[in-house]
Amino acid sequence: MPPDIEQAIAEATNRGLARLTAQSGGRFGGLATLPSGAPTLAARMLEQAVDEYGLEGGVLPADAFADEALASTLAPVLAVANRLGTQIFVHPGPLSGSPMPAGGDDPLTMIRRRAVGFQDTLTQAAITLEYSDLLAPYPDIKVRVANLGGTLALLAERIAMTADRMGLPPAWADGRPRRILVDTASFGADGIALAAKTLGADRIVYGSDSPALALAPGLDGLRAAALSETERSAILSGQALA
Repeated sequence: MPPDIEQAIAEATNRGLARLTAQSGGRFGGLATLPSGAPTLAARMLEQAVDEYGLEGGVLPADAFADEALASTLAPVLAVANRLGTQIFVHPGPLSGSPMPAGGDDPLTMIRRRAVGFQDTLTQAAITLEYSDLLAPYPDIKVRVANLGGTLALLAERIAMTADRMGLPPAWADGRPRRILVDTASFGADGIALAAKTLGADRIVYGSDSPALALAPGLDGLRAAALSETERSAILSGQALA
């Protein structure tokens, strides 16, 4: 959508979230909508959202982290998030100004985009955030990537083997993230158990993707996952974000 419309929608959304969280008595929190195509403006909006509105961070699209060069354009936003010690949530989404995808009525197209394409973009974002130097100047940002970080849990072993074969830095050698957190949105017992085993339960927080998805399947999956009760409780309560 045009930048001016995107900005207006983001500002209205953030004001609405501020009202909702203020009226909830602490029950709800909120993350600011940020225009990824205007990083300087997005940085100002993030600061306003946290300092004035009491929100808990901001949301940026996964496509903005497809590689380090592209993600580095978000330096103004990352600098503000670091100074505030706040959260950036990376969610499936296109760059500002990207055209709307076609084929929304075709089931196979929707599966390719929502079940596979979203996960691919999140994986690329997770790789950029975890393994590049992008976040090195920003030690106080909390970064959470949706949907178990794409396919990161499945690929962790392959990342480790590739790192060993290519003589890459030791931090890559076990395929475990040390900088980012991932959430459980869109996954059930098997996916959560795999992520806990390969990425570490301490890197996982609960996510629902509600209202896009019903709450019950994700909660049931977390309860059924092969985890210790300590791990399950930490994931469900979000202690990894503390």
